Amino acid sequence: MSKRNHLVINSIESLECSLNTRAQKAQALAKSPSLRYYITNKYDISHLRSSYFIPAFESSLNAFILRKHFESFISCSKESNDNEIIQSFNDRLQELDPSGLTVYTDGSRITEDGCAGAAFFSPELGHCFKYKLTRSASVFTAEAWAIYQALILTGYSKIYIFSDSRSVLQAISSHRLINGNYIIHKIKQTLLQLEHNNIDCSLFWIPSHKGILGNELADKAAKEACVDGARGFFRTPYSDLQVQAVAKARVRFTDYLNDKAIHTGAHYHSLYFSSTTVKPWYFKKKLTRSEIVLINRLRSNHYNLNYSLFRKNMVPSPACECGDPRQDLNHTVFFCPFTRRRARPLVLYLNKTFPSHSYNIFTLLVNPSHKFCRLLLAFAKSFDVPI
Repeated sequence: MSKRNHLVINSIESLECSLNTRAQKAQALAKSPSLRYYITNKYDISHLRSSYFIPAFESSLNAFILRKHFESFISCSKESNDNEIIQSFNDRLQELDPSGLTVYTDGSRITEDGCAGAAFFSPELGHCFKYKLTRSASVFTAEAWAIYQALILTGYSKIYIFSDSRSVLQAISSHRLINGNYIIHKIKQTLLQLEHNNIDCSLFWIPSHKGILGNELADKAAKEACVDGARGFFRTPYSDLQVQAVAKARVRFTDYLNDKAIHTGAHYHSLYFSSTTVKPWYFKKKLTRSEIVLINRLRSNHYNLNYSLFRKNMVPSPACECGDPRQDLNHTVFFCPFTRRRARPLVLYLNKTFPSHSYNIFTLLVNPSHKFCRLLLAFAKSFDVPI
């Protein structure tokens, strides 16, 4: 939707215009998810920035590869109190060129369904500049917009910009070439133009809500901008809508899984399901494919032991050959006399690592260590038919 003259968007708009009656509109909305999304988000789409190219390719090559580094203006520890931070800031401020322009920027959002706001304050100019953005704009975008506006509106030969948004400053200085937020590329292009005009611009990170006067005034102005800031020519980056769409899809998918878990997959859902992360459990773990496959099968409660196979009507009985009525993983690891010798290395590891474990392997598979996975795989392979 951020691409101009996109065939799909043009087709959806044509379809909307061709619907003359309520019955036609109802039928089209029921059959076309794309039209339904377009109608539902028409307000946000109208404020979406569109272009013929992706944001990174709209600027010059030099701006595209620009890395504008920033530094922390003051060094403070977690133990530093506000007075110490303010004193350290004021001392360092005296070292700057007095002929330069100091600017404090900030972005804010008061409510989830309200508009974001951006603002910057300059003691030399004696004024707060406030901008009311859209309700789809993120706080990151608001912080970036404040910096961009400060850069294009100031006319001094030396500029010092103070921001409490480390993420925006990192994006400006990042080695990552492609950034979906067009404002970051606008900032880089402007910084390059300032450099060509012999205007020196320095970017500094400062901690937020520590009593630094300029930062507090910018923060207050950004909150006010959410309500009464100037609209200007701001357009929402497509990356902000993309983040919101992904978040909404994740919520719907989580609700779907929670509903399905009532009837199927209750074992996995109760022990391992997490709605707070999208990373798999083995992310950044140096495991072999065999170890990952085994743990996945055990977590899903589907493995080659009678208790699991019986639930799928693959064997006539869930009992173990030792006489226990339930041959599952816990039985073979902790209790079965026929597998006690093979399970000994695994049991010794569990007793040492988890001295208060409850003889339940499945609860220990939430975040298994590399050694745990290796010992489990060795135990599984010791059977005639691997678990």
